[in-house]
Amino acid sequence: MATFVHNEPTSLAIIQEARLPETFYRTIDAGLEPVIEVIQAIPNAIGALCLNQNGQDQLAARPTIIPGFFGIFTSERHQRVLQDKEN
Repeated sequence: MATFVHNEPTSLAIIQEARLPETFYRTIDAGLEPVIEVIQAIPNAIGALCLNQNGQDQLAARPTIIPGFFGIFTSERHQRVLQDKEN
């Protein structure tokens, strides 16, 4: 999603109309899987979704997203993945 939006920024409005950001944020609120590809993709995806004012407003309406993401750094499940020497 992030690559798509960064390569074609005009598609962001279409993605927002399809309510993909809400689904994405609900998934983050439900908890992130301890998988390095998922962990690495989250900041880029949030950045892509915030390229317009509507996206920034959607993120601001969910104040738990950023602290929830940073919570992975204190989660034992996520620390094991983050401390893997290949990651």
